[in-house]
Amino acid sequence: MNGLLTALSAARTAPAAPAPEALLGPAAGSADPAVAAREFAGLFYSMLVSAMGETVGENPYFGGHAEEMFRGMWLKELGRQMAWRADDPLAAMILEGISGHARRGGRPGGTSTAGEQG
Repeated sequence: MNGLLTALSAARTAPAAPAPEALLGPAAGSADPAVAAREFAGLFYSMLVSAMGETVGENPYFGGHAEEMFRGMWLKELGRQMAWRADDPLAAMILEGISGHARRGGRPGGTSTAGEQG
């Protein structure tokens, strides 16, 4: 019972994932690298869960046309919710990579161009 209360309080303090229409992304003009990192992590998680689901056999109790029709939307939302956890390690690593790339002036590997001090 105590573990359940701890999990509920942790879920209450975690940042809520924004509504899908609120996630415009970098292609739509979002300049926030944290949002871009979480969107990318969500895409990765969706693809991961989809690949995992393909290894599971048919369930005789669930499934059918409704599941087939909505599976893609469910997987996309599941991945998005996984990425918007308060302490998602993948989103944090992606954000670190984005931030490091921006600090290097957008050049890969931190190399400097000729004539610059690196």
